[in-house]
Amino acid sequence: MSCWFWADDGANIGTLVSLDNSGANTRVSLVFRGDAGDTLFANSEVSGSDQAAVSSAGVTLNAWQHGLAAFDTTTSRAVWL
Repeated sequence: MSCWFWADDGANIGTLVSLDNSGANTRVSLVFRGDAGDTLFANSEVSGSDQAAVSSAGVTLNAWQHGLAAFDTTTSRAVWL
């Protein structure tokens, strides 16, 4: 999943993109974490087990940026900024 986004607040958390399959109790998300060094998280939840990958670069506030998350398996994920 990917999206263009503009972050103007480095103190909050914001979900950029999320897909949810409530019947299978599965969710994948691309999240901006202002409370964690302004990084992006590729987060997956499967039956209550939460796993994340974190971007190595931080988000630049007040500028357009592109975020991308890839989920290969239930235990393999990556995120790019």
